[in-house]
Amino acid sequence: MADQVAQLLALLPRMRRRDLPAVVGALGEVGDERVVQPLCRLLPRSQAADETALGRCVRAALRKVMKRLARRTDPAAVEALFAVLYARDEGVRVTARRILHQVIRRLPALADSTAVGLLRTALRLPDEYVRRAAAAALRRMGRASAVEPLCFALSDRDEYVRRTAAAALGELNDPRALEPLCRALGDGDEYVRREAVTALGKLKDPRAVKPLGRVLKTDWDWEVRERAAWVLGQWGRVQAVPDLVVALQELDEGVRAAARRALQNLLAKWEDYSDPQALRFLEPALNVRDPEVRHWVQTRVLSLLAHLATEGNDQALRSLRTLLRPWRRLDGTVRQAAVRTLACLQARLHQPSGRELALVEPSPPGEPTGRELAPAETGEVPPPPAGRELMEIPCFYRLTSRSTS
Repeated sequence: MADQVAQLLALLPRMRRRDLPAVVGALGEVGDERVVQPLCRLLPRSQAADETALGRCVRAALRKVMKRLARRTDPAAVEALFAVLYARDEGVRVTARRILHQVIRRLPALADSTAVGLLRTALRLPDEYVRRAAAAALRRMGRASAVEPLCFALSDRDEYVRRTAAAALGELNDPRALEPLCRALGDGDEYVRREAVTALGKLKDPRAVKPLGRVLKTDWDWEVRERAAWVLGQWGRVQAVPDLVVALQELDEGVRAAARRALQNLLAKWEDYSDPQALRFLEPALNVRDPEVRHWVQTRVLSLLAHLATEGNDQALRSLRTLLRPWRRLDGTVRQAAVRTLACLQARLHQPSGRELALVEPSPPGEPTGRELAPAETGEVPPPPAGRELMEIPCFYRLTSRSTS
């Protein structure tokens, strides 16, 4: 049979037109993938010639060949069906699309490399419905080998393909999908952005905090912003606190409520007091209008200050210096704890090279900073006080670097 098909295909270009219908009909009964391309080339080039005897015969033969190939799942048969999508006849392409939907559903059951290779090829086909079916099949596979084709599908021109790819990447939970999903946060379709935010929430990669915070502040779709707030709250990353504080001023009530719940969840889960930047991230939330949120933040800040008093370093010292600047509006309890922590750190980390705790004159009303007293007014700078001695001084303190010479 294979030799007969090869002979017919070799004679096909040299046959007279009136003899072609019989040969085409014989090729349609074979069901061999090699006859697809020659039959597609015999399709009429114009709509006026579609109703000729040869045109009808070629379309009927192609339908028979595709139905026979649909029973097979080997790569040669599937790739032959892919080639029919480039045929000139729209009716043939529609038939190929319908048959390919059935074939693609069976591909995940094949070997991993074979299925992924065929579905990768399907994602590059011109028919958007076939590409959608391929993306859905990759999602059903749930294998790590599907990550690369799905990342490619995130740049597809069809929004449904991009949505399916983003959802599938979230279910696979593979770190290779981080950068493509972050780029998908700027997609023009809001549903793609929603799926990308949800997928990043499942990845739980700290590198996604900054892109999600940018989405929370700038995205025009309220549901995307609400999802971003929810994701940031589930992670318990203190780096997200400033962005959630900004979201508390949202015009949309749902986003404000989501940001408030996210802050509550984040502060309840966060226990990484060893982070030297934690105080800088928590500082913007100390002056929010919501008293309950402010209480949550103050509780965490007090716990952090207690940890820094014994485990802090120079970076924590700089953060405390920033926190205790005179124009900062702080709760009295937080300020006292910060001053006490600063004294403990200064006493523990004090170096004779000239880093001193300088006395700063209280700022007059309306002025943002205080004036540092001259040595002539204060005399020699005393050694850093500790504990309650520092609490009794009715003014602010600032850490400065001064030469000992």
